[in-house]
Amino acid sequence: KQTIPSSQKSSSQTKEQKNEKMSVSMDVLDGFMELSGEVTVLRNSLLKAFRTIEDLLPGNKDVELMGNTLEGMHKVTSHMQNKITQMRQVELKTVFKPFKRVVRDVASKSDKKVNFDLVGEELKVDTQMAKLLNNTLIHLIRNSIDHGIEKIDTRLERGKPAEGNVTLSASDQGEYIRVTIEDDGNGLDSERIKAKAIEKGLYSSDELESMSQERLFQIIFESGFSTAQVVSDISGRGVGMDMVKSSIYAAGGSISISSQVGRGS
Repeated sequence: KQTIPSSQKSSSQTKEQKNEKMSVSMDVLDGFMELSGEVTVLRNSLLKAFRTIEDLLPGNKDVELMGNTLEGMHKVTSHMQNKITQMRQVELKTVFKPFKRVVRDVASKSDKKVNFDLVGEELKVDTQMAKLLNNTLIHLIRNSIDHGIEKIDTRLERGKPAEGNVTLSASDQGEYIRVTIEDDGNGLDSERIKAKAIEKGLYSSDELESMSQERLFQIIFESGFSTAQVVSDISGRGVGMDMVKSSIYAAGGSISISSQVGRGS
């Protein structure tokens, strides 16, 4: 038999306890966040009353104690909110990982070779933001490969490597997360977009001529718009891109496009 010193046993038990995990539903976390917000509101009301009492009883020790207690209460509630926020967060790698399979599948169906790079996977975002990114990025990635990256023979004719490149990157911008999808494919053709917009009756030629290039590129996000010559199971129905824009704008975000014909988007 082997005996374990009590000090070592205690350390082992503590380590096991620290490694214990359990799943908590988002509803529970949302409930905690709402309650902590209500506590903050109550604390602010008490603080307002405290200021009045402090003016009436300057130098009173009990009033000073009340002020210190309120300050401690503020630190605790702030710490609690930060902890709840951390519990709601997931690493972007959990969002980005499935896209590798998407790229392989779309590239295979399109008879294209695509190198897919990921940057910023270690960043953490709220679970709701992760769901939004998962639902929207898949459409943009599929379009980057289907519309953006050229066929192998076309790339070789243009002096490009046979393998196209698509990069999905994320960076922390303070209150925002910037997510960029970049490809070295066809780029957006302004004239082709204008022709398709007129064909579908979305805009007149005069309206299109007065648009900036950035505004013109935004047309690709409008419902029913597609420049695909052939409708496929990958893209070309004009479905999805409008959802991408509406979802991102509804979450308080925005989309910008930079593109050059023959160089990529």
